[in-house]
Amino acid sequence: FDEIFVHASIDAVGKYADIVRTGTDWATVEQNLQWTQAQPNTKVRIATVISAINIWWIDELFKYFEYLDPLNFEPVVANPISVLSLASIPKKYRPKLIDMLKTSKFADCFNVKNAIELLESDTEHKHYWYQFLTQQLILDNYRTERWFDYLPIKHEIYTEALIHG
Repeated sequence: FDEIFVHASIDAVGKYADIVRTGTDWATVEQNLQWTQAQPNTKVRIATVISAINIWWIDELFKYFEYLDPLNFEPVVANPISVLSLASIPKKYRPKLIDMLKTSKFADCFNVKNAIELLESDTEHKHYWYQFLTQQLILDNYRTERWFDYLPIKHEIYTEALIHG
């Protein structure tokens, strides 16, 4: 082919890739990405769904794709009225997430800006937060994954459950 365009939907990298998208074999994905970089006629675009599932490790994804031109990073923000929405995340957990988005190379991408605006807004779907966590714990158990184990705020969630339980 004279030109190859690869449009990859990748929501997390490394050890988080499989728990964010079940069935992902990160070694294979990484091998394919390295192959595309080695080809003189191949252009790569990355489409990431920014959601309550992967936002916790989005900085690692941004660092991994540092080589990309921001024009080739095309994120989508999860539906703002779903349990996967950034709006389901309680306000007290948002500042670090906002900082990760704002300090990335991709901060000026349209939907990264939208994600920042949503996290900075007063929109908070409190009833979705525990529904989201329950869903993730059930999926972890069913799929023998470890999303919750890797969640950087898991100890705060344990504390909340014990105090307000």
